[in-house]
Amino acid sequence: MTGAVYVAGPMTGYPNLNREAFRSAEHQLRAAGRLVVNPHDVEPHWHDGRDCPPSYAVSDDGHAAACYLRSALRVMLECAEIHLLPGWEASVGARLELSVAAAVGMRVTFAPVAAGGVS
Repeated sequence: MTGAVYVAGPMTGYPNLNREAFRSAEHQLRAAGRLVVNPHDVEPHWHDGRDCPPSYAVSDDGHAAACYLRSALRVMLECAEIHLLPGWEASVGARLELSVAAAVGMRVTFAPVAAGGVS
């Protein structure tokens, strides 16, 4: 995924896990000619239930947020850039993704905040 942009942002607590904002950013970046990785398209880390951290709530699909983050980080590390959506500061996962991206020298960009608040 050389040259790809990984979209990061808040999911937990948002309707439909904030998919609309992620898809919007994905479409805008693709329209600019970029290869985009949307974490909503990344399969969770596979486990048989024993690897899922017991302290995390498990969703209907048998995975916790940690399962998705584990896979997303793997994919993100293959990208050249991380693009942060509004509200990322309140997201534990997005803050972790930014920290990892910065530590490995990925380019960091921020989506503009819509007038009147978070888009």
